[in-house]
Amino acid sequence: MQELQSNIYLTTQSVIAFVEKEFDVLYTQSGMRDFLHRIGYEYKKPKLIPGNPDVEAQEIFAMQYEDLKVLYNTYHKDISAFRESCIKFFRNINDYYDELEKLMQGEFDLS
Repeated sequence: MQELQSNIYLTTQSVIAFVEKEFDVLYTQSGMRDFLHRIGYEYKKPKLIPGNPDVEAQEIFAMQYEDLKVLYNTYHKDISAFRESCIKFFRNINDYYDELEKLMQGEFDLS
């Protein structure tokens, strides 16, 4: 009983593991749940409690976030333009196959 008051167990499975380790007695989950209920314990779902926010860190993040958005948008436009160029190149590559073949063989005219 003192163990349950001094430590928090989030699941019946963790209580079962403790009891088995300490007393070499094995319970099923439903058996442990019923036992705990009989001796006055009940399950309470843990709730997330927000901590104290660091206001300065949040302000720094907000400023950096705006800079990151600008950087991302610039990068995205550059990548999009490059992707479009590649798509156009590979769509038209068959039209220029003969010229590419000459380039590969070293037979090209710069005029």
